[in-house]
Amino acid sequence: DVYVWNLEINSDDEIFAGLGDDWGFKGIAYSSDHGDTWEYLNEGLGGEEVLGGAGGIRDIEITYDGYVYLATDGGVYRSVKSTTGIENNERLIIENYKLLQNHPNPFNNETIIGYALKEMNNVNISIYNSNGQFVQSLVNEQQRKGKHSILFNANKLNSGIYYYRLKVDGVVKDTKKMLYLR
Repeated sequence: DVYVWNLEINSDDEIFAGLGDDWGFKGIAYSSDHGDTWEYLNEGLGGEEVLGGAGGIRDIEITYDGYVYLATDGGVYRSVKSTTGIENNERLIIENYKLLQNHPNPFNNETIIGYALKEMNNVNISIYNSNGQFVQSLVNEQQRKGKHSILFNANKLNSGIYYYRLKVDGVVKDTKKMLYLR
């Protein structure tokens, strides 16, 4: 039997499942079609920890710019390429405004919200509850073009569905949903 120890979904709805079992199979299962089909991404992980490999995947984290980090029995690993196409590259040309899916999602107390701006603008990122009522403003300032992220701490909120919205120069560009589990 193969066990899923953890799961992470990036902003393009690609699923990464950290696997482990007692029979020697450990690694990452990947799906780009909402779990209908799966492939294994184990190249470079090296198998069992006792043989010098990664061992079981204890935790997966995907950064706002799409890099996959693995906390494993044998160490910490990072993907060579971004999974979202917003790679850490100073020459990156951002052609539009982009609001990324928060990660982790669902989250417990803290989550990171990433976004990209194609030019310097007045930016507002606000949180709303499931009834559409304003909860909190995270960003309300002039910001330079490029990639940005903000940490959202929900310690004082009740569990539930929340929405976050990106407004640029007073115009709503995108809204995304997140799930807070206390």
